[in-house]
Amino acid sequence: MRRRLGVALGLLVAVPATLALAAWLLLRGSLPQLDGERASGPGGPVAAVTLERDAAGVATVSGRSLDDVAWGLGFAHAQDRYFQMDLARRLAAGALAALVGAAAVPQ
Repeated sequence: MRRRLGVALGLLVAVPATLALAAWLLLRGSLPQLDGERASGPGGPVAAVTLERDAAGVATVSGRSLDDVAWGLGFAHAQDRYFQMDLARRLAAGALAALVGAAAVPQ
């Protein structure tokens, strides 16, 4: 009897802790990359683009050409506002209720 109670208590603690850790890791993975380097694919900048952020998180983009800087600004914008852009895309496609539930059906 004590063994079953111990297993049940262990599961009662381990399962929510595991779910909380999984949720934290999933949400942490959606944060923007703020340091390091990233390679771009086709259609990216021709030369290197530098994206720096100050203490307040304001981005400063520098590059060789205006097209490269525009690409870097778009990259920073997408990092900062991905969630908002995803919600707007789902709203336009009529799929917002699939994400947030029945409250969004009238939208």
